[in-house]
Amino acid sequence: MLAQLTGVITKKGPGRYFARCLELEIDCEGSTEEEAKNRLINAVQEYIDSLCETKELRAGKAARPGLKRELVPEKNSKVFEMPSHLILH
Repeated sequence: MLAQLTGVITKKGPGRYFARCLELEIDCEGSTEEEAKNRLINAVQEYIDSLCETKELRAGKAARPGLKRELVPEKNSKVFEMPSHLILH
């Protein structure tokens, strides 16, 4: 089964952006929208790599597709799909 990962970026103030992967509940911050997004992608990649090393990903102990947290976007939020190479198998 494949699970598409979803990210949300929210502007929290001048030069402060908050990014979250909804399925994995991984958070990052950045001074620009692009920096927050890139930090989140890197953090998710590291998390997936660590799961693969411990074989937890194959055992189904990672994200649970379909149980995505309810999203009530804030006024300054943008939702995006994580890059396809980060899709969980």
